[in-house]
Amino acid sequence: MPAQVVSKTMRPSRRDIYVVVMDDYGAEMHLALPVSISPADRNAKLEAVIVTMNAGEQSMESAAAAEGIDISALKAGGLKKRTARTQKH
Repeated sequence: MPAQVVSKTMRPSRRDIYVVVMDDYGAEMHLALPVSISPADRNAKLEAVIVTMNAGEQSMESAAAAEGIDISALKAGGLKKRTARTQKH
């Protein structure tokens, strides 16, 4: 499953949209997207973060497989954390 947005908040005092993206292992990326840029540019920046997180997750899984390390419990924990975070918002 790809990384996904788990929360999105408008911060008027900072003139931005604060977004938290989480991957299957519970890793989080926090970013502030200025409201002064176009919606297309904000979406492009968000998509770039998701692509980067997905690539990192795939690299980690490949490294674990190459080393014979079972990370399935880590993934299950991360998915549980992400589900809980998504349901909170």
